[in-house]
Amino acid sequence: MVTRSLSLPLLAVIVATVVRTGAAQQAAASEQQVVARGIGPDRARLGFVNAIAGSGKVDLLADGHTLKRNIRYARPLAAKSLHAEGYSIDVDAAKIGLPYIDAFTADLQGGRDYTLVAYGNTDSSSPTAALLVDLPGLLIPKTDVHVLFTNAVQDSVSAELSIDDQVVFSNVVSGNYQGPQTINEGKHRVEVKVNGITVFGPSVQKLKGGETLNLVLIGTAVEGDGNPLQLLKSEMKTR
Repeated sequence: MVTRSLSLPLLAVIVATVVRTGAAQQAAASEQQVVARGIGPDRARLGFVNAIAGSGKVDLLADGHTLKRNIRYARPLAAKSLHAEGYSIDVDAAKIGLPYIDAFTADLQGGRDYTLVAYGNTDSSSPTAALLVDLPGLLIPKTDVHVLFTNAVQDSVSAELSIDDQVVFSNVVSGNYQGPQTINEGKHRVEVKVNGITVFGPSVQKLKGGETLNLVLIGTAVEGDGNPLQLLKSEMKTR
């Protein structure tokens, strides 16, 4: 039997080819994951929540172009697909044009999902603000849900969210969010406390698999002002 060894130049070519092929496969897999989510590598999806207490309806604009008109308070807007780039976002009072949010900078990266949450109060003593929630992650199995928790209460409060009596997010102060946390799909007991006092639930909620779910706490902590605390579901399908 004659045994032959590969020459060093030939071995180097084979190794280089394998490395390049592996890198190409990984890049293709990554791109396929992005495309499978319905987002091209040069696109991003932007959802919106009007959490501005007392605002009624608002218009959402990006670089001066209207994305959606007459968005009601506490009604999450389904995601819009946009080119992945930086935008100047305005949130205006519908039919009046006065800005609640003026020239908020949103830098949207390709292949990613975001939720823009506008919060505060139309009362001049409680200025409005915006928070861009990044929803990272690739494909989510149908058995899992990626959960985030956003505190958009206008007052300065600390919130805590529990699922099935286990604290998942704690010390989330107004104007901030935490997550994502992976939860099994199905029915779960959800409870929210503000400054140690239960303000939502415990309530059985059905969490859909294969989605990113942003649970947004909105309203005011002042009783009787017409804007009670509510927990909204802002959903982003990923399969």
